[in-house]
Amino acid sequence: MVKKTSRRQRFDRKNHKSRNRFRRKGSAGEPSLGERILFLLSGQKEPASMAVIMQELALPGSARKAVKELLTTLVKEKKIRQKNKKFLPATNEGLGRATVALTSRGFGFATVEGQKPNEKDIFISSNNLNGASHGDTVLIRILAATSRGRREGQVVRIVKRSVTTLCGVYVAETKGGHLIPDDPKLPFTVFIPRAKSRNAENGTAVLARITEYGTRDKGPTG
Repeated sequence: MVKKTSRRQRFDRKNHKSRNRFRRKGSAGEPSLGERILFLLSGQKEPASMAVIMQELALPGSARKAVKELLTTLVKEKKIRQKNKKFLPATNEGLGRATVALTSRGFGFATVEGQKPNEKDIFISSNNLNGASHGDTVLIRILAATSRGRREGQVVRIVKRSVTTLCGVYVAETKGGHLIPDDPKLPFTVFIPRAKSRNAENGTAVLARITEYGTRDKGPTG
């Protein structure tokens, strides 16, 4: 009985972290339009016009006004730059390929490829992980230095996923259940639809495969 209470408490804590981690302005579990624009521009080799941005994001003509206003806001916030009516990331400096290591508290550290032995890893807050998980290979942008002198960064793109299957405890619910990972460095739960639960019982130790890695608005599905 004590074990079941402990598992439920672990689930509540991890599910709360998962909701906070993926919480953003997007709807129906999707990234916000601003995030989609930033991700798009980060992967462009050349500056992109508003027309190209709308085309790449498959946006209707009716969204033109909203996109224009959002681009203006992103420029003012210095998240992107405008050059000859085209847009590009705020800076190409500080971009690097790195491996993310998460902590049980939800934030992480990134080790950049080619990093010198005496250099500190880059701090990545939970809000700047952008859906990255423990061990993922990512592209990061350096933001600033923290009060302790450690550099802080933001995940711009996930290059390669590290975790595809994981073990944990299954917590049954009405429409399926959640898997609580055994690894404390994975501060999220994985939703398992009832049709894919193989009739797992509450409290059962299970092995699951992640089928959808989620977004900043919702956690993974397996």
